[in-house]
Amino acid sequence: MVLRFFMLAGVFLCISCTDFERNNPNDPGSKDYRGYQIIEPPSVGQSSGSSSVESSSSSEAVPNSSSSNLPSSSSLSATYSSSSLVSLSSSSKPSSPNVACTAANNTSTQYCSNGIMKQYDFVTYEEQTYKTVVIGTQTWMAENLNYAANGSKCGNSDCDTYGRLYNWATAMALSASCNNSECRGGANYKGICPSGWHIPSNDEWNVLNRGSLNAGMYLKATSGWNSYNGQSGNGEDTYGFSALPSGYGGSNGSLYAAGSYGYWWSSSEGGTYYAYGRYMIYTSESVDIGKFDKSLEFLSVRCVQD
Repeated sequence: MVLRFFMLAGVFLCISCTDFERNNPNDPGSKDYRGYQIIEPPSVGQSSGSSSVESSSSSEAVPNSSSSNLPSSSSLSATYSSSSLVSLSSSSKPSSPNVACTAANNTSTQYCSNGIMKQYDFVTYEEQTYKTVVIGTQTWMAENLNYAANGSKCGNSDCDTYGRLYNWATAMALSASCNNSECRGGANYKGICPSGWHIPSNDEWNVLNRGSLNAGMYLKATSGWNSYNGQSGNGEDTYGFSALPSGYGGSNGSLYAAGSYGYWWSSSEGGTYYAYGRYMIYTSESVDIGKFDKSLEFLSVRCVQD
């Protein structure tokens, strides 16, 4: 009888332990799993919508990793959460057993993609030619768009290198009223991209980021990013994407965080006054997701092929 009591007690404890683990919000297999957080930072200057920081969860379970706060010199002074879109172990890094090149071997016509030299393709738009690269199943511009739309600003004060910055409605080629209301925005929405290309949706950014370990490290350019604590903020540019820290613009005409942060729009709206975007930081190897004020914040644009 005593032995049976202890055996039953052990089974009860084991079941209780299992239930606790599967209800743990940090367990991807749990019904309570929270996934990564989506951040809504306050806008630059006076917002036409709410300026408080809000968090909402996504149904897609993606591991978390560390991020950083915006520099004190930036008006967009929200504290971003530690959520990132990509954070995997080092064993997940795409590998090539016979690596024959690095980004240091890139030329004006060739780029190293995961250890293999490839030819850039090019697309000409409004008398400017852009490099393009194939990453997985997608083809992306390897440069920020530099289309001189009315009201756009030069990223990092250098349009030729860093492209231009746009508010959301301008990037989407929609009426300015769409910055203060929900308008059409989604996959394959052309915006100000050339024919056959479009502003990437939130889902298309997800596809790009899932393909590599600590996506920011592999997407950031090998030069142009600020250093911190004696460490370089540059990336490895593993796929030829060459993300640069253009900073972001305010509706007051100011430029913030140049050299330290890069921000890019998606076509996906996040409410009346906000749309989703991605950002990379000089102190981090991740790519993070945020909501940005459609009217008051001017971000970069990368076009993806239809």
